[in-house]
Amino acid sequence: MNKPKWKCESCKAAKLGSPIIINRAIEEPAEMSSIINIDTESIINLINRRFDSLKSSIDDVNVKLTQLTDTVSSFDQRMLTMEARIDSIQDTTAKLSKENESLSKTIEHLKMEMNFRDQELLANDIEISGVPELKEESVGHIVQLVTKKLGLNIEERDIVKCSRAGPARLGGLVEGASGDNSGSGPSLRPRPIAVRLARRELKDKIISEARVRRGATTADCGLPGPPRRFYVNERLTRTNRFLFNKTREEANRHGWKFVWTKEGRVLVRREQGKASHRIRSINTGQDELLVSIDRHKPDILALNETWLKEGQDLCAPKVPGYVLKLSPRPGGRKGGGVGFYIRRGLNARVREHPDSALEQLWLEVRPRGMGRIAVGTAYRPDSSSKTRVPTGVAIDALSESISSFGECSLVCVMTDFNVDLLKPSLTPAPEVLTFFQQQNLTNLVNEPTRVVENSATLLDLIITDNPQLFRNLSVHHNPSLSDHAMVLVDLAIKIPKEPPQYVWTRVLSKIDEKNFLQDLKEQPWSEILKYDDVEIMTSHFNDLLTCIFDKHSPLKRIRINQRPRPWLTDVGKHMMFLRDKAWSKALATKTERHRRYFKDLKNLVNSAIKSEKRAYFNFFVNNNLDNLKQMWKHLKQTAGVSGNAALPSIPKVLNDPEKINSFFLDVPGDARADNKLVEFFKENKFTESQFSIDNCSEEEVAKIINSINTNASGHGLIFDSIGMIRMTLVVTLPIITRIINKSISSKKIPDTWKIAKVIPLPKGTIVEEFKDLRPISILPVLSKIVERVVYTQLSKYLEAENILPDMQSGFRGEHGTSTALAHVTDEIIQALDSIVTEAY
Repeated sequence: MNKPKWKCESCKAAKLGSPIIINRAIEEPAEMSSIINIDTESIINLINRRFDSLKSSIDDVNVKLTQLTDTVSSFDQRMLTMEARIDSIQDTTAKLSKENESLSKTIEHLKMEMNFRDQELLANDIEISGVPELKEESVGHIVQLVTKKLGLNIEERDIVKCSRAGPARLGGLVEGASGDNSGSGPSLRPRPIAVRLARRELKDKIISEARVRRGATTADCGLPGPPRRFYVNERLTRTNRFLFNKTREEANRHGWKFVWTKEGRVLVRREQGKASHRIRSINTGQDELLVSIDRHKPDILALNETWLKEGQDLCAPKVPGYVLKLSPRPGGRKGGGVGFYIRRGLNARVREHPDSALEQLWLEVRPRGMGRIAVGTAYRPDSSSKTRVPTGVAIDALSESISSFGECSLVCVMTDFNVDLLKPSLTPAPEVLTFFQQQNLTNLVNEPTRVVENSATLLDLIITDNPQLFRNLSVHHNPSLSDHAMVLVDLAIKIPKEPPQYVWTRVLSKIDEKNFLQDLKEQPWSEILKYDDVEIMTSHFNDLLTCIFDKHSPLKRIRINQRPRPWLTDVGKHMMFLRDKAWSKALATKTERHRRYFKDLKNLVNSAIKSEKRAYFNFFVNNNLDNLKQMWKHLKQTAGVSGNAALPSIPKVLNDPEKINSFFLDVPGDARADNKLVEFFKENKFTESQFSIDNCSEEEVAKIINSINTNASGHGLIFDSIGMIRMTLVVTLPIITRIINKSISSKKIPDTWKIAKVIPLPKGTIVEEFKDLRPISILPVLSKIVERVVYTQLSKYLEAENILPDMQSGFRGEHGTSTALAHVTDEIIQALDSIVTEAY
């Protein structure tokens, strides 16, 4: 509703004549315009002044930049002059360095030749050590006394000369009858006696008799003074003696029992009956080999010149994840030998090849999606070797081997023929190239594989009849490993990678014992005793224990990481990578600066690895002095010392649990008993006494649990172990005893105790069929306790009733193969003594 509006005339007139309205409409625009004009002019003036100042500053900067450019140009000219001088000095230094290296190699060669010649001059010499020095002694008479004790009577004419070796030692002479030094200083070791004999046969007899009569003393020879053991050995040069002493130190450290010399050569043997090895140097380069394999991860690595004889497989480096196959040089001769490192899981087996003088080893590989592949390695000794093989003979042998693999879709040979293909016109390279052409073979390697000072040769070849399937060939030089490069090439086929290995385990060592014991006591164990069915009792017991261990030590999936060497850290491997990269650059540029940089890196890497190795072993040994068994076990694993060769992996085609289970369950016969046989044993009893299994006590159960020394985890309790049961015995021993007694009284074994974890182990080194596997069953821990209870009572009954035969040796205490063999031997001797000889 609109209200009426009314205003008086005076008000309307006053509003229309208001001066405020008139002033707003007329005066405001003029004021705003003046203000804007004043502000704009001042801002423009300020900006102009600022631009003038900035322009002046820029001019100053330009002047300074011009001066700096002139200075840099001057320095650049000086740097060019200095670089030219440095290059000249480097060229001169490189020339002198090459001459020095050549002289050093010549000196080293001459030293080796002199050492060899000096050792030849000592071919008839022996050294007698440990014999005290006497005043005014007759060394020749002492030698005759010693040899007489060894069972040899030598005359003066058999001794060319003899004397004490080395300068006289102050305080080293001993009075004739006393055992003290004539001086007041500490006791000194007497100087050895150097004896040169007239005949080498006599020297060999003396050393042989001395080894037979170990432990002989000076008193046995009639020499004055307290008895002291003496030793008779070959006389060695200083170089060979240093190698011999170092070898003895390393042998004592690694548990090798025998170290000796023969004709100046240092030999070692691990134990009686094992093969002997000649020591030529201390460093074997095993760490370098393991790092190279870990870096490049080849599926197959061919080895030439392994220097391993028959039965020396365990002396080769153990590479985690790889199986080693070796073929030594025929006839047991030294040097040579070929082999392969094969990645586990790869379907490969050793193939026979025609016999020849060429050292060969062949594999048959069956990758998925492709036919059979023949992979071989061959080595031909060079012309300087005593076991040299003519090039033509080697080519014929290799051709015959390749022809024998006609069913294979691809042939690949990794070989060292000791023929330089970088010089195709020099003999015998044309013969080898002609062989490749005739056999339609291709060599994939076109760059030097052996680079030494002032020499680069192509000796290591990869030969194939289908080069289109190969790619990414690379040559990796590592002089710390070998003067031969490692040649790598990829075969364009898909090979399934070995999946990472995981294990499920409980980390019992991290359990809080106080909280664990408290929770263990709070469990309703009494509820188990209310049941009368052993099946329900076992199930309830497993549930309670599983609940506790899941809380305090839950199952964890742990990936198995196989580290080749604990001291080869990531930093050390990266240092090796930088060293190898520096060596490749030094080979490419051939400058002394890069070569010197490589040598510095090489020395740094060697020093770092040696320090890491020393620190690792010191730490591990010092922290395991109270646990010698664990310490030696770990040291043997780390050092690669083992009495058994590594078991091969199961091929993918056989690694199927269902197929393995079906094969071993499908055996001839059935489980039904023969009723006639049962009746026969009932009517023909050995004794009238009855056997029954009695209940066991808690003490017996505890004794049995503590006597189980296996760490194998069974199926029960979700990977149970004897350690888990022992941790709970404070509370669960009465419960376990009650369950075992209930099983005995009810004559029932719970179903959970019948489930075994089966591990298929290869019987030998080759696994091709299911029959090559041996299944090992691991039962739950509680079933082992019941088994031991029954075994103890049954064995006591058999012994008490005299049921077992007297010479039953298998599975019987205090009996075995030795008692059986002794019994058979006694019977043979008695039979021989009872033979009556009649004369006709």
